[in-house]
Amino acid sequence: MKTEHDFLRRYLLGQVSESAREHIDEQLMTDAAFQEELRAEERELADEYAAGLLPAADKESYETTFLAHRSRKQQVRFARALRKYVYTHSESRALLGSDWAALVSFVRSRRPVFRLAFAAATIVLVVGFAFFLFQFITLQRQLRATSAEHASALEAQRNLTQTLTEERKQNENLQGQLAKSKKTENSRDSTAGPLSFAAFVLQPGAVRDAGSMQRIALSRGATAARLELVLENAGYTNYDALLQSPDGTQVWSQKGLREVESGSGAIVVLLVSRDALRPGDYLLKLNGTTASGGSEAVATYYFRVPR
Repeated sequence: MKTEHDFLRRYLLGQVSESAREHIDEQLMTDAAFQEELRAEERELADEYAAGLLPAADKESYETTFLAHRSRKQQVRFARALRKYVYTHSESRALLGSDWAALVSFVRSRRPVFRLAFAAATIVLVVGFAFFLFQFITLQRQLRATSAEHASALEAQRNLTQTLTEERKQNENLQGQLAKSKKTENSRDSTAGPLSFAAFVLQPGAVRDAGSMQRIALSRGATAARLELVLENAGYTNYDALLQSPDGTQVWSQKGLREVESGSGAIVVLLVSRDALRPGDYLLKLNGTTASGGSEAVATYYFRVPR
């Protein structure tokens, strides 16, 4: 069969007579086995060309005659790609040269069983690579999600630490006020009566005319006024209270107040000394601290301390 093999090779390289070419063309139209023989020879030529095994004369004929067809150029590209893959991934480069021709012969074998085996192996490699690529992408996504959760946890921890620090400062402030109050009580004349408070509920935004002005009348024995400020807009982190006279003079202030619930809704409770509530008209401004740390005006309360 070597003679037939050489004849088909010369046919593909354009090295046969016109009558021989016409004879082969007619046989290709009627003989399926002959067609398969020719296709196998085309593949072998492409492989040998890609491997650089063709003689110089055959190589020139191959480039001018055989590669004129686009499909044959694709065969050459495939053979070169396969050779490059084997060269890169093989543990030994002994496949290059004579062993390369043996590998090509196996891959391009005319037996269907070998072609099917090679196709199955290729599919397994592609599926395996796709599986590992999917696993890699999944792990990357999980890593990014874990990093985001970690960053969120750190931010929550920082916010908690800041809140605890503010609570500690407020506690220290209240303790200082309590100590100061106790010192003031101890310095009172021993003949003075016990401390007593008068409670008052103030509504926000009351008008300042004499007819509807809210009144705070302290009894003779009361030492302080307990002011319950009704809130129309609640929900702030804490509150600051500022007591002023009508001309804008600051009379009394307190910071870090908290809202509490009562039967009528949310209120802020103040304890104002009698000494700060001289007879006259007053306005009490209440500001609230938002969650972001900003300050907003919450309400203004007008009241009068009669003589």
